[in-house]
Amino acid sequence: MSRSSVKLRCPACSARVATEACHRCGADLRPLHRVHEEGRRCCRAARAALQRGDVAMAQAMAMRAFHYHATDEAQRLVTLLRILRA
Repeated sequence: MSRSSVKLRCPACSARVATEACHRCGADLRPLHRVHEEGRRCCRAARAALQRGDVAMAQAMAMRAFHYHATDEAQRLVTLLRILRA
């Protein structure tokens, strides 16, 4: 998914924004987009580790993904991996 298709909230004014700068207040949102992308990368790494059977690595990457960006996908991965590790 490209940055332009991801709608995030501007931390300065709460506008829904998909660009690198907020259309309402002009805030630079590139750092926010980088954090979001790192979370997505960690989710992909968690899924790949799970497919390899490396549950410990999958759980570590899922927790990291959730730390970066608490998406529904990251939450589902964390929950699934907690169940698998129980």
